[in-house]
Parts: sequence; C-alpha cells; structure tokens
Amino acid sequence: MSQVVYEDFLTKVRQEKFNRLEVGNIVPHEIRVMDAVARNEFATIDLRSVRNVLSEEPFTLDDEFVKQYEGKEPEWGEMGWFVFKRTYARRVEGENGESKRTEEWTETVRRAVEGNLNIIKNDPLVTQEYGQKMFDLIWNLVFTPPGRGLMNIHSSR
Repeated sequence: MSQVVYEDFLTKVRQEKFNRLEVGNIVPHEIRVMDAVARNEFATIDLRSVRNVLSEEPFTLDDEFVKQYEGKEPEWGEMGWFVFKRTYARRVEGENGESKRTEEWTETVRRAVEGNLNIIKNDPLVTQEYGQKMFDLIWNLVFTPPGRGLMNIHSSR
C-alpha cells in the first residue's frame, strides 16, 4: 500500500501538479532519497561539486544569487509582513553591539536555508542548486520552515 501511495505522489510531483506545497504533500527526505535511488541519480552526482561532502566548510548560498532578492518583498498578504517582523525577524546588531534594526525577509530566508542545510551535512543531494531552489520557494512563501525553526535556526554567517 505505501509503495502505491509513494508512486502516485511522485507521479504528481514529477508532473508539477502542486502549485503550492501544503502539509499533506511535502516530500520527506526519505522519499526524496528513495526517488533519487530509483532513478539512479546517485550514479550521476559529481561529488567534487558538493562542497558539504568533501570539506568541513559550512554550506553558504552564493552571494550573487541572494543579491537578486535584496530590496524586494514577496506577496505578504494582509498581515504577513507585520507577523514576520514581529515574530521571526531577528535583531541585527550595530558595530557597538546595540540593536540597530530587524532582519529583512531575504536575510531571514538565507539564515534559515543555510542553517537547515548545515544540519544535514554529507548529503550528496545538498548542492548550491538545491539550496537556491529551497531559498526561492521559501522567499516566495510557497512553503516555510516551522515557525520556531524560522525564528531560531542560524547559519554560520
């Protein structure tokens, strides 16, 4: 039974029938790996391109990629920006340690993506492309990490 559900779900994902991710259709890590194995993708991964696997350096998103989002805002809805600033945006300290301002959405998403991807080191599927896709989906509010994760996760920056 679970194999049928898994195959049906992957068929829908591959056909991109989901416009927005919802709780019921999030692909868990295990399903993502099972699908990669089933399609023999591990045979085509060039491990030299996966920094997380071959070095102890933390995963960081490419600065040029992130710059294209700076100064822009997603479609927040009526209360989105207020809730984000009130609840999830961290204080950014100035040079003397005083609270200067709160994070902008781009900074928060970068912190969340880098923090989460550094938890799962040595995963050959964690690449710059994967991180950028995750960043774009979160930034555009297609999905977000859990609230406490968005608020508390940190990157190595």
